[in-house]
Amino acid sequence: MAGISVPILLRRLAPQWIPIFGLVRALVGELSWLNIESPQALLLVPLTRFPGFVWMGAMGFALPATAARQVEGSAR
Repeated sequence: MAGISVPILLRRLAPQWIPIFGLVRALVGELSWLNIESPQALLLVPLTRFPGFVWMGAMGFALPATAARQVEGSAR
């Protein structure tokens, strides 16, 4: 998520909340390895996976609209 969110945030290809949400999800996903040391951290795994589906859906709806605008703008 972070690998896609950073360029999208820098180029402003989608509404700002979508890449920020992706960066937060990526951070939570990185911290989910803590469940090896502490069983209480197991909650981080579903907090990464299920909101990640929402993030992918939001990206799927946001990117085609911005990509079409960029193609139209570069054709002139």
